[in-house]
Amino acid sequence: MLFRKNNKYKQSVDRSGGYRVELINVYYKATKFAKDYILKDISLDIEPGEFVSIIGSNAAGKSSILKAISGEINTSSGSVKIGGRIITEPVNRLLDGVGIVHQYENVDLIDHLSIAQNIAIRQLLGGGHKEKVLSLSKKYMRELSSEIGRMDVLKPPDIENDVKILSGGRKQMLNVAIAIHFEHKKSPCGLLLLDEHTSRLDPQNAESVMNFTVSEVKKNNITTVMVTHRYTDAVNHSDRIIIIKDGIIARILKAGDSDFNVEKITEIIED
Repeated sequence: MLFRKNNKYKQSVDRSGGYRVELINVYYKATKFAKDYILKDISLDIEPGEFVSIIGSNAAGKSSILKAISGEINTSSGSVKIGGRIITEPVNRLLDGVGIVHQYENVDLIDHLSIAQNIAIRQLLGGGHKEKVLSLSKKYMRELSSEIGRMDVLKPPDIENDVKILSGGRKQMLNVAIAIHFEHKKSPCGLLLLDEHTSRLDPQNAESVMNFTVSEVKKNNITTVMVTHRYTDAVNHSDRIIIIKDGIIARILKAGDSDFNVEKITEIIED
């Protein structure tokens, strides 16, 4: 969860079809004194509504690309744009409608608070739904419970329960639901960033979370960037796969290409 300094959002485009994301000649190293760059001349244009997966071996630089997009790191040179807006700080300080789901659910959720309280806090931090922030009225609780129940995130959809009673898979589904639907002024979001959000789950729960994520993304035409080690998920759900090696883009594969399969991806990464 990113903390926002203010709520002065200035959207530059209509995001009804998702935000366009542009990385232009991006270089990044951890400190100005560091010898080596983590990212080296990364240029990438992600179309509105496109689902793009970023994969690579450990320390290849894939998570750094996601952090550059989200504004969690300051690039050494080059630029990142979302919806035409240059990102120079955490994105949710600049734009409404960017949802982020992290690998560790406790980054986004507070276990000892209720589901409704967690949603209210995210709304407060995001500046969305000001009239509903922390106003856990009976009317709003009914609306929230109905919406959560419709998405089959919770069984049963009791939003007064503490988050800690949920399984890891249900927590991540809740995270995805909040990131898409509940923390923005305009719902759903226009850009979803997924940072290995199924990596800590067992295969069955990971599949359930992935299917839920893709269903909500496609239904709402949300631009999505996913970092993952699960190559099968990347192949099954992506429009394009970006393979990162040693901080550079080694290959870009498009759905339908002959190389768009797990075997070839593994070969490229391990070569």
